[in-house]
Amino acid sequence: MDRLVKGLYHALIQRSGPDDVHDRASVEAESLLDAKRLLEERYGEGKVISITGERESKRIR
Repeated sequence: MDRLVKGLYHALIQRSGPDDVHDRASVEAESLLDAKRLLEERYGEGKVISITGERESKRIR
């Protein structure tokens, strides 16, 4: 049986309005789609602004 490896994903979550300060959240998930699903369950649909994986979040921009 294959074991799925969970990764850490970081997200920006929209508060009430588009001009409000955004919250940051992290979640362990098996994929980007799984991370989005988990975050939307927690914060509501349409509140997740962006999601990055751990590797992308550490990369210099």
